[in-house]
Amino acid sequence: MNDKQTQFLVSICKHPDLSLAKAGIYAPTADLPVGTEIITVANRAWPLIDEACDEVLIDILRDKEKQGIPVLLIFQGGEFDYHSFEKLNSDTPVTDGHPYVVAASQFVRWEKRVLQMFKFYREYIRNKFLVFTNIITVVLELKNMGPGIRNDVDTLHVIQREKTRRDLIRLKMSTKAMKLDRRLSQHINRLTSGKFVENLTKKLKAEYFARLQAEYISVAMASRDKDAEPMTAEENAQLLKDAKTFAESDAATKASGEADKEAQRMLAEIQAELGQQIAEEFPEHEKEYVEFPDSDFEKLIGFGKDERVKVLPLGAGIVLNGFKPARNAVYRGTLFKCIDFNRMIPGQAALYERRQRGIDVVLNSGGAFSNTYFMTADANSQLGFAQCQAIEVGANFDRSELRTRDYKNIASAVYVGQVLSGGRIHGQAYLIQPGNDGVLFTVIGTKVYSASKPTELCNFKPLPLPLGSTTEEDAAACNNEHCHHCEE
Repeated sequence: MNDKQTQFLVSICKHPDLSLAKAGIYAPTADLPVGTEIITVANRAWPLIDEACDEVLIDILRDKEKQGIPVLLIFQGGEFDYHSFEKLNSDTPVTDGHPYVVAASQFVRWEKRVLQMFKFYREYIRNKFLVFTNIITVVLELKNMGPGIRNDVDTLHVIQREKTRRDLIRLKMSTKAMKLDRRLSQHINRLTSGKFVENLTKKLKAEYFARLQAEYISVAMASRDKDAEPMTAEENAQLLKDAKTFAESDAATKASGEADKEAQRMLAEIQAELGQQIAEEFPEHEKEYVEFPDSDFEKLIGFGKDERVKVLPLGAGIVLNGFKPARNAVYRGTLFKCIDFNRMIPGQAALYERRQRGIDVVLNSGGAFSNTYFMTADANSQLGFAQCQAIEVGANFDRSELRTRDYKNIASAVYVGQVLSGGRIHGQAYLIQPGNDGVLFTVIGTKVYSASKPTELCNFKPLPLPLGSTTEEDAAACNNEHCHHCEE
């Protein structure tokens, strides 16, 4: 047994309230009119979304726009990939990875990197989805926790932790830089003050006076004839008097100029030395103030109030056609929320939610896909029964980016529901799957909606086998008719 003491490093960061009751269940101020369609996708993990799945979604929206059907689009949690935001924490620019991450990492200031990533995200939503005029609103639900799939609270944690760490470093840097700057200011005040120059002038004047007087006497003695008689006392006194007069007039001018030069030289030397230390302790780009609302995810995402985008708090849900302000209660509606626990069987999580809350529910599962319909006793009537639905919408991100393994029961799906007469919403999740040609598609009613190119899910790779006599060229070729890499 190892009795050696171990030191644990504990990091405490801000954690959002993850209770659905406290985060809130939001509802439109008015019921959606009959004929309105609700479309949702989940677990997109932007920027690592599956482009082919997005193309299927856009194809559906394009068809709804042609028909003039109003659409409420919900991105149902798991919207951001925290691993991509973690890469921005590097002190050097990222050279490989998603183009958005590489481009954002070129900024020196970390806050600007994160803000640039969210700028890319806003441009993506505007260019892909807000171009459709029939979209009423795009609702962003943010995932609070998740069973193995990337979630949005982790993205916020990555940002908050790095923000706190860098703020502490900047505080230390700025404190040391302020001390150095204070020392520099003291030196500047000392060197530029009249007292310093005056004292230095006096000192230099005394040095110059002694030297000039000695030089004057030396020159005068050297100019005397060698055969001349020794100088008398009167002549010595006169020589000293002349030397003093000469030295005083010249020493004052030289000392004054030299004192100014010496003060400037010392000032330049100290400024260079301390200025370099200040620059090293607190770089110029760190002095710039960058507004960064790291605790407010809605402001961090940054959609304007006039845009057709609503961002719900972490862990919140939205209920449609079930909110009655007069009764201040939620009933009979359809709840769209993010899953916060895992069930191994597809449909089980949604079924539990439906039983607990008493209203229809559409979940963004941990990648599971299911449609469950059943009947139960109507609470308002002893003789009536109510039709119920509990639906799980699968994943929508690029599964080649999974960090650990292929998760069980994972599937891509899109939910499409419609408001029927009486306000009831009926819909189902439709599986997005690759066809024989590898192109992702889904079938809704009698229509097929598809992407434009084969998916990477069918990523067959060539495996040369020794099947008799083959040439070098044949051995290197892929003999799999489903290999879409070869087709490209």
